[in-house]
Amino acid sequence: MENILVVRVKDELFGIDSERVGHILKPPAFTPLPLSSEKVRGVCVILGKVFTALDLGVILHGEKLEISETSRVLTIDDSVFLVDEVKEIIEFNEENFEKAEEKYILGFYKDKEVIQILDIDEILKENEKFNYKKNRIEKIENKLEENKKVSQTQRYLFFTISNEKFAIDINLIKEIIYVPEIVPSVEKDILGVINLRGVVISVISLAEELGYEKRITPQSRCIIAQFENRLIALLVDSVEKEEDVELEEIERFEGFDKIEGVYKKEIVSILKNEFIKELIRKYAVNQVNEEEKVRNEKMRELVVFKIKNEEYAFNIDEVQEVIKYEKLTNLPKSNEIVEGLLNLRGNVLPIVSLPKRLGFEFEPNEDNKIIVCDIKGNKVGFIVDDVN
Repeated sequence: MENILVVRVKDELFGIDSERVGHILKPPAFTPLPLSSEKVRGVCVILGKVFTALDLGVILHGEKLEISETSRVLTIDDSVFLVDEVKEIIEFNEENFEKAEEKYILGFYKDKEVIQILDIDEILKENEKFNYKKNRIEKIENKLEENKKVSQTQRYLFFTISNEKFAIDINLIKEIIYVPEIVPSVEKDILGVINLRGVVISVISLAEELGYEKRITPQSRCIIAQFENRLIALLVDSVEKEEDVELEEIERFEGFDKIEGVYKKEIVSILKNEFIKELIRKYAVNQVNEEEKVRNEKMRELVVFKIKNEEYAFNIDEVQEVIKYEKLTNLPKSNEIVEGLLNLRGNVLPIVSLPKRLGFEFEPNEDNKIIVCDIKGNKVGFIVDDVN
């Protein structure tokens, strides 16, 4: 299991191996099956295929789920699972997983909240009797074809550039980060490179690629795009939301290299997947070229920061990223220089007050920065006044 799809059922969070999930859609029309179990909402047609729809509310809690704006269905094998909400996809870390011996539950995953990992195979096996034979399904399918077709949807990430709205297919996105320290590069077509958890990634101004003026503000973000196990960071002015878009609401364009079409409901330009893939192919870092090797041998790169109007520096090789100060979780009975703990994308980091460690009086505020470092394999964050 590499990634977990986190869903909400009633007031609890559950995790599913994301590789098992085929589609995530708004609930279609269900055709009830007489004399069936309450676990079965009925059958439905998705992308021309008939599925048995199972209610995870009944399976896990014994209570039928109410359909709402946040409700979603997940296709897994030949079944559909109804949930209250799809929350996010997170990377699976074995160290955060604790096995359990409970019905339908493989174990517990500790992230921002405790997530119960579902045993999908056990659920499917026990409810296999509700997958009706094909000749029965075909009769129902004929009736379903007379009903309104299920709207197909695609999930996009919405963002802004120069007050214009754009969207990217969520399947091309690995994560979204604040704009870290960008190290200049000898490559002329990129802004520079960043070090994201030990991986060197090229930073591309998506504004300039689309013909706009580049700018970096506190609202700017880097979208980490991924294709064929290669990464680039796309700099944008701001990130707004993730949303499922009905494909019929997109007006398609012909003859455009970068724009697929426009989402008519909000006037959002949908970027072509091939345009993003081509940027990744062109700019993703493969290996350091000879010119860069020579440059690295002659120069040492530093991250310079301020404490009480004095300048200090870390070797950039020890710095993973720079983030804004966030509210921390207190750590009882800890050393006075330890301000607390921070949950950074699922990793719990101790945060140290560098001013206090150097003998200054210091109270953190929202304008401060946290420099995340990797010291001999141990990750720690240092609070400083600002990063230059």
